[in-house]
Amino acid sequence: MTINLSAAFNKNEDFFLGLIRRQQVPTHLVSPRGPSGSQRYYGPGIGYAAAMLLTGQVQVEQSGRTLRIRFPSSGKAGGLKTVASTDMGAGRLWSGDSLDSASAPWVLALTEAVVLGQHPETLAALRTLAGLTGAPVAIAALKPLPSADVSVREALLRLSDHAYYELKAKLDASEITKGAVNLSGLQPVPPSALMKQLLGTRETPTAAASSPLARLRRLTRRGGAALLVGPPGTFKTETVKRLVLETGAAVVKMRGAPGIEDRDFIGAITPGVNGPEWVDGPLARAFVLAKSRPTVLQIDEILRYHAEHLQVLVGAMDELSYEDARAVLAPALDQLADAERPAFLQATLPDPGARYYMLDLPTGEAIFCPKPHLVWALTTNMGEDHLQTAQTLDSALLSRIDLVIDYDRPDVETVMPIYEAVAGDARLAQLGYELEDLTYAIAADAEGLLVRPMDARKTIALLKEARACVEDGLSLRDAVLEAAFVTAVPHCCPRDARGLIEEASRAGLLKRIAEEVLPAA
Repeated sequence: MTINLSAAFNKNEDFFLGLIRRQQVPTHLVSPRGPSGSQRYYGPGIGYAAAMLLTGQVQVEQSGRTLRIRFPSSGKAGGLKTVASTDMGAGRLWSGDSLDSASAPWVLALTEAVVLGQHPETLAALRTLAGLTGAPVAIAALKPLPSADVSVREALLRLSDHAYYELKAKLDASEITKGAVNLSGLQPVPPSALMKQLLGTRETPTAAASSPLARLRRLTRRGGAALLVGPPGTFKTETVKRLVLETGAAVVKMRGAPGIEDRDFIGAITPGVNGPEWVDGPLARAFVLAKSRPTVLQIDEILRYHAEHLQVLVGAMDELSYEDARAVLAPALDQLADAERPAFLQATLPDPGARYYMLDLPTGEAIFCPKPHLVWALTTNMGEDHLQTAQTLDSALLSRIDLVIDYDRPDVETVMPIYEAVAGDARLAQLGYELEDLTYAIAADAEGLLVRPMDARKTIALLKEARACVEDGLSLRDAVLEAAFVTAVPHCCPRDARGLIEEASRAGLLKRIAEEVLPAA
């Protein structure tokens, strides 16, 4: 038997009101994975699978990454169908005699998305739908929603297209294959837990372990350095902020800029009321704090520093064993009486089992802090679209960085609550996200009509301006277009030799926003 995806589109729509078999999916709802310009259609088998999850009809058993799923058949004969899956190498192994049916592959794919965090595009679309319908929802209440609420209808059409093309791509790449699955040790997943995962109120263990915040949390347990790399508006600095709030760590912040020297890192002797006095710089302040408590040293825009002045970090990030640190202190210990040495050592190197960072000061003194107490959180943008003092870090500094965490576009679950709070209206927030989505699709096109897509900061700016336009009496459609003219267009469109926005690019982008994002707004 094969894994048959086309059967979902041949099934009659006999569950939802307001939808029909092979109903065309509007262009503003389609997945960027599919062929450009082709007509897309709704698959009732995919809608039925979503309905079974939303109404609590899906029974799930789990052992680690292995799932067994039972659900009511969509066929006339009725009864329960059973499918299962588990990890196999870099992909998934699926089993079940009904994988050639209209709904079984989709019940399995959607459940994998919810429970294991698989198929992220599908999961985002499914959670958008669940946020509109609620879960669990009674069958009688769910059936008429697409007819009564255009946002629910559009969410189902979006889910159908995104799920189909994401799963098709994985099947084409042989990331999903059929075979026997070992089902030993399975335990039921409580329906309440499944609903929480469906609504996104709890991260799946796999997704949580792989998030940037989780990776930084683990680093705080042992100390060390992380480099957070990504375009503007991907919440790199926000991740560090959340880490500090969660852990209660002290924080010292620096921001890169040309012209900053070693003394701006470490500190300097400056005139004081009683004469020259030493003033700690941010690096010294972080070391002093980390002597006694967990501390995060946040260095933003690190590539905006001149490379020669980053060498002070190379020395400060070197680790010393307790014995090596004690040897460095030998001259200071030799100047103390025997009775004073234990207290001095205890105050300077409190844990004989720890490794230490050491910061040399221009005064000839040194500050030691236990490595587990200090996390270096460095952030930067890389690539030709970012004006930097340097384009990369030197190998000596890179070798001392424990984790490099790359940020791409923030997922919809992260940004939508922010967009909704800024917009003050769920529909406006959704339009903002869809407009951002459109710019990503256009920017990825080989024709190069845009120089860059929107980022989260720019989408927030658009939503603020659109909200203000609505308050001034503009329709939602006109408000978004007016806001796009002064936010999305200048950010995304190229400029000519005179520095003016290229008219063809501006007109093309606004036309596509009007036709693909705002046709019914």
